[in-house]
Amino acid sequence: MPFNNNTDNTILQTADYLKGLNEEQLKAVLHSDGPLLILAGAGSGKTRVITLRAVHLIKTGKAKPYNILGVTFTNKAAREMKERIKKALESEYEKGAGRTEYGPDYDSSSGLPEFSTFHSFCLKLLRRHADSAGYERSFAVFDEDDSGKIISKIIKSLNLNEKIITPSKAKYFIEKNKNSFINAEESFQTVRAWEKDYAVIYSEYSKKLKESNAMDFNDLLFNAVKLFQNNPQILERYSGLYKYIMVDEFQDTNYIQDKLIKLLADRHKNICVVGDDDQSIYSFRGATIDNILSFEKTYPGCSVIKLERNYRSTKNILNAASMLVKGNKLRKDKTLKTDKKGGGSMITVYQANNDYSESYYIAKEIRRLIREDGYSNKDIAILYRANSQSRVIEDRLVKESIRYNIYGGLKFYQRKEIKDILSFLRFALNPKDAVSFERSIQCVPTGAGEKTLKNMQDIAFKNGADILSAFNKGLFPASPRIANYFSVILKIKSEMESAILRKNEASVKTGDSVSDSHSGDKLADIINFVYKASGYESMLKAGVSKANELDGNRIENIEELINASHDFDDIAEFLDQSAINDTKEEPDAGGGSDITKVSLMTIHSAKGLEFPVVFIAGLEEHLFPHIRSLDNELSLEEERRLCYVGITRAKEKLYLTWSKRRRSGKEYKYNMPSRFLKEIPEELIEEIIDTYEYY
Repeated sequence: MPFNNNTDNTILQTADYLKGLNEEQLKAVLHSDGPLLILAGAGSGKTRVITLRAVHLIKTGKAKPYNILGVTFTNKAAREMKERIKKALESEYEKGAGRTEYGPDYDSSSGLPEFSTFHSFCLKLLRRHADSAGYERSFAVFDEDDSGKIISKIIKSLNLNEKIITPSKAKYFIEKNKNSFINAEESFQTVRAWEKDYAVIYSEYSKKLKESNAMDFNDLLFNAVKLFQNNPQILERYSGLYKYIMVDEFQDTNYIQDKLIKLLADRHKNICVVGDDDQSIYSFRGATIDNILSFEKTYPGCSVIKLERNYRSTKNILNAASMLVKGNKLRKDKTLKTDKKGGGSMITVYQANNDYSESYYIAKEIRRLIREDGYSNKDIAILYRANSQSRVIEDRLVKESIRYNIYGGLKFYQRKEIKDILSFLRFALNPKDAVSFERSIQCVPTGAGEKTLKNMQDIAFKNGADILSAFNKGLFPASPRIANYFSVILKIKSEMESAILRKNEASVKTGDSVSDSHSGDKLADIINFVYKASGYESMLKAGVSKANELDGNRIENIEELINASHDFDDIAEFLDQSAINDTKEEPDAGGGSDITKVSLMTIHSAKGLEFPVVFIAGLEEHLFPHIRSLDNELSLEEERRLCYVGITRAKEKLYLTWSKRRRSGKEYKYNMPSRFLKEIPEELIEEIIDTYEYY
């Protein structure tokens, strides 16, 4: 038992926040010092355990809020954990309590421990120590689209065969090396003979980023680790500050994320990782299941607690999932259990004659579930292995007048109009950002073609200046429209500098890092100015007048951007948030925010969600498991884990469908049922065989 003094015993006896925990959850919450591995099965209440463990460390005096760092993978999860902690602490840590100047991620305004994503943590760290990392503090963060444009230009400039050396392959090579903590120079030493061109692209890409005073997403982690390695005093500061570190979804970490956590946890060794090796499904993003499987070797003598009680699904669904995943060799032994009485509904396996018949059955059964069983559209999800499967299903849902949403789509801040408007702000803040310069000057009619842009950039480079300074010095001629563009940028820059000055003055007066209460309004004013003065508003309204629905949607999105900016009192913070925001169009964890619509998504997108009713379509050999996994045991095990994740999204009813024939181009391919269907015990299944072919 971690605590044995009278104060701790009193807390254990009286604490409301500890009530309702099962035995294993309680052990995990009470564990304080030393490394801890929590193997949290699907639906086992891991979020509750993580947040209450932080609360317990604070309430027992083991740690101040700023001594605790929690790291997860999505902003949504981080926000949820912070809200839960805030609610549990109630009035004990009122606004401003326990404020500290330390910690790039400590929320000094609330007195709460910081729970953030890996990228958010590293971004704030690098902003604070930009000089030590070799950057100006105003460095830009390039998203995938920005990076892709730079890589495409590099490939063209090197006269490489774009059909063989594609931007996507080059991007994958760069990401793979950065995630393995291999820089551009080192990649030449590790590269295979046929990959030398990619190493050259990596080298040129790194130079372009540095010239633009910019980083991409992978650089945030790469440079944070490099910062710690090259500056022992900075590492000592943060490893000393964060006495307790918790990592959520540890099975999804890659090499460099694991390396970052090891550096931070090395001093106190109070590292708690929470995850489920049976839900490791992101190897294509660089995640390695070995991090969680080898944790006990990394930290000898660490405690291991298994959370096996599931609070989500029926016994039949859990038994099916458990029997399926036992087919994997690389896993920690655990079995999901439930206290729910009875087995629940049988699992329906539907054999369709073709993919049209499959979609017809799904739509017909959704109608029946709503009409006879009392479910609503929001209770139902249709999951699939590949995005291409959705078309036939969508067509059928439309014909049956069943409303639906496809989730996992484009992020708000990735939309063209949002990136266009923000590119003005990014360039004004960082005049070395060539990507934002090119985007902002070309997103409205200015007459600035590729030739004009290159001429301006060449002149600026020859004079050792950034483009904005070169314009101010009159180093290149500018047409009226281009001159207007630069006047907009200069006005934005002036307003930004004024806002930063006011913030710094407020900080000096109050001794805090807060700014005046109207700075969020000021940011909204700046964005609104860009929208109007740049000509973007008139351009979209001209499109609307011609009945262009897309331009109408873009106007609404920009209005929402202006609304969002009111919540920020720091311009750089707002731009950082927009750069790394991971919020996609997705349903709530409880099954969806729109009661009128069924949810459609890939199983990868469904991880972390739950629905009363789940259909998993396309359980066929070569589709699920995917054909690319069949000659590789490690890949096949990941496919099985993916199926396990899909099954455990279901709370009450589960449908598994497959089709004997599926259209591929102009032809039909004949299929065998997925091996995963055979790994589910027959006594849990009711099988329906389609005798009708629907076209």
